[in-house]
Amino acid sequence: MMIKRLPFAFGALVFLIFTLLQFNDAGQYGNYDAWIWIAIYGAMTAISAMMIWRPIALHWLFAWAGFTWGALLFRLQDGQGNIHIEWLHPANYWDETNTMVQQSNESGGLLILAVWASCVAIITYFNQKKT
Repeated sequence: MMIKRLPFAFGALVFLIFTLLQFNDAGQYGNYDAWIWIAIYGAMTAISAMMIWRPIALHWLFAWAGFTWGALLFRLQDGQGNIHIEWLHPANYWDETNTMVQQSNESGGLLILAVWASCVAIITYFNQKKT
């Protein structure tokens, strides 16, 4: 039973670290959207932590996963609505002056979030299917 809880504990720890790292957004990028990222990463931290003790209803997990994929697609758009898949490539996380690029950084974080949210939903689906 402990083995089934381990991925959720790992996910909770990783997203807790991601949440705490968002407090530097104002200084790093000169904007004040850190609260959005704290809320999004904090929600994934809470979901992962809750899954250690008791599964969340499957429809909520799939809704959350869908939201995270939608947020990623929204973040990959520029001001004209063009999607920039290249923002996901790690080589685009820093510019020529070795400064982090916010769009790529946030897109990469949302990709990690969307993949983990999907994994949580799929793991839960298969665990419930067995019983």
